[in-house]
Amino acid sequence: MSEQHEEHPEIAAAMAQLEDLDQRPVDDHAEVLAAVHERLHATLDEHRTGEHPTGDH
Repeated sequence: MSEQHEEHPEIAAAMAQLEDLDQRPVDDHAEVLAAVHERLHATLDEHRTGEHPTGDH
Protein backbone atom coordinates (compact mmCIF):
# COMPACT_ATOMS: atom_id res chain seq x y z
CA MET A 1 0.00 0.00 0.00
CA SER A 2 1.33 3.43 -0.86
CA GLU A 3 2.63 5.41 2.12
CA GLN A 4 0.67 8.48 1.08
CA HIS A 5 -2.61 6.55 1.26
CA GLU A 6 -2.04 4.64 4.51
CA GLU A 7 -4.19 7.09 6.46
CA HIS A 8 -7.01 6.71 3.96
CA PRO A 9 -7.82 3.05 3.26
CA GLU A 10 -10.73 4.05 1.01
CA ILE A 11 -8.34 5.92 -1.28
CA ALA A 12 -5.77 3.13 -1.16
CA ALA A 13 -8.44 0.60 -2.14
CA ALA A 14 -9.57 2.74 -5.05
CA MET A 15 -6.01 3.31 -6.25
CA ALA A 16 -5.25 -0.41 -5.95
CA GLN A 17 -7.78 -1.01 -8.71
CA LEU A 18 -5.41 0.84 -11.05
CA GLU A 19 -2.34 -1.24 -10.24
CA ASP A 20 -3.02 -3.93 -12.84
CA LEU A 21 -4.77 -1.71 -15.36
CA ASP A 22 -1.92 -2.13 -17.84
CA GLN A 23 -2.51 -5.90 -17.75
CA ARG A 24 -6.20 -5.58 -18.63
CA PRO A 25 -7.62 -5.22 -22.13
CA VAL A 26 -7.88 -1.62 -23.29
CA ASP A 27 -11.63 -2.15 -23.73
CA ASP A 28 -11.89 -2.56 -19.93
CA HIS A 29 -10.02 0.65 -19.05
CA ALA A 30 -12.99 3.03 -19.25
CA GLU A 31 -15.05 0.84 -16.93
CA VAL A 32 -12.23 0.52 -14.39
CA LEU A 33 -11.45 4.24 -14.49
CA ALA A 34 -15.13 5.11 -14.06
CA ALA A 35 -15.38 2.78 -11.06
CA VAL A 36 -12.28 4.32 -9.45
CA HIS A 37 -13.59 7.82 -10.14
CA GLU A 38 -16.93 6.97 -8.55
CA ARG A 39 -15.27 5.43 -5.51
CA LEU A 40 -13.00 8.45 -5.00
CA HIS A 41 -15.92 10.83 -5.50
CA ALA A 42 -17.98 8.93 -2.90
CA THR A 43 -15.06 9.00 -0.49
CA LEU A 44 -14.68 12.76 -0.88
CA ASP A 45 -18.41 13.26 -0.36
CA GLU A 46 -18.28 11.03 2.70
CA HIS A 47 -15.50 13.06 4.26
CA ARG A 48 -17.15 16.37 3.42
CA THR A 49 -20.40 15.40 5.12
CA GLY A 50 -18.93 13.16 7.81
CA GLU A 51 -21.21 10.34 6.65
CA HIS A 52 -20.11 6.83 5.80
CA PRO A 53 -22.49 5.53 3.11
CA THR A 54 -20.90 2.09 3.06
CA GLY A 55 -21.72 1.56 6.71
CA ASP A 56 -18.14 0.45 7.40
CA HIS A 57 -17.37 3.21 9.89
